[in-house]
Amino acid sequence: GPRLWCWLFGGAVLTSFGPSVVAASVQRLGDATFEHETQATTGGTTGSWLVTFGAEGCARCAKLRKELQSVSEDLREIYTIPAHVDQADAAGLWKRFGLKEVPVTYFFSKGGMYRFDGKEEGRELLKFATEALDGAMEVRREKIPPEPNFLSELIDLVLGSIVSLVKGVNVLAMGAGKQTHALVNTLFGGERTEL
Repeated sequence: GPRLWCWLFGGAVLTSFGPSVVAASVQRLGDATFEHETQATTGGTTGSWLVTFGAEGCARCAKLRKELQSVSEDLREIYTIPAHVDQADAAGLWKRFGLKEVPVTYFFSKGGMYRFDGKEEGRELLKFATEALDGAMEVRREKIPPEPNFLSELIDLVLGSIVSLVKGVNVLAMGAGKQTHALVNTLFGGERTEL
């Protein structure tokens, strides 16, 4: 419905009637903003969040984002903030939530999360959020994976380095093996082997 916004600007009060443009938008989140904005892990947010995870070039993701946009004002009326996360901005979130496919939509509320598995339509998204808020889906509530901390990121970095080092050693060993074989064959009159 119409909203009244008053702004104090330079001593004058400016009044505007109509829906807020900001309120009707779908917020974009990424690795750098997700936890700060949603406060998903603590549940200490001013509302719930309906978040679609997608990827650039995914037609279903684009359609779902449009459907989310079509009900964004209705979602905000039930204190649910619509948002989307693009894979390009969120490698950490993909890992944190174990995402393997797109699109995926989760409802985050009061420290829990619920996976949407309905039709990719605006009215279904709204119905899903409403039912989750009303407690009708409590049996589907999942624990939100914790955000990575310094220690877990350090462990991932060290393990990644070890894997790279082992792969590098294997490549060197394979290369050295070929060179040794060629040298032995050359010295002892065996077949010639190209390096």
